[in-house]
Amino acid sequence: MLENHYSARKWLVPLVLFVFYTIIMQWQGAVLKSTSIPSGIIALEFANNFEQLHFIISHWQKETVIINIALDFGYIIIYTYFFISLLKLLSGLLIKTKLSKLFNVLAIGFWLATFCDLIENCCMLLSIGGIEKDSILYITTIMASFKFAVILISSVAM
Repeated sequence: MLENHYSARKWLVPLVLFVFYTIIMQWQGAVLKSTSIPSGIIALEFANNFEQLHFIISHWQKETVIINIALDFGYIIIYTYFFISLLKLLSGLLIKTKLSKLFNVLAIGFWLATFCDLIENCCMLLSIGGIEKDSILYITTIMASFKFAVILISSVAM
């Protein structure tokens, strides 16, 4: 799955893009953090009932949240590119070892996390758009949980 001999030079572009886009996301998302909602957009990802959802949204300008989620679609592409590139680099450095195979498995996990993040963002847009279905909140939370679990496990494994 991952090509061998992936050079560190090829990894530099994804790293720079990842750092740059992370700064943009933190800057734009800063207005979503407050004493009432210190976790910002993450609170929306884990809102498990409509009372919570309305409380969170009432503290934000709807347009700001939509922009943040729209930017996050780009961030999904960038962080996936970054982590897959990192896994290719590590796999190439550890050719013919069990760790190389582990990095290939982690790459599959990152693709699944990417898919979950896309579904999560779509569900958040539906929720803030006024579609009040428990299933949407449930799917959002499950997708966010899986995404963060995969990213955490993969980061620790790297």
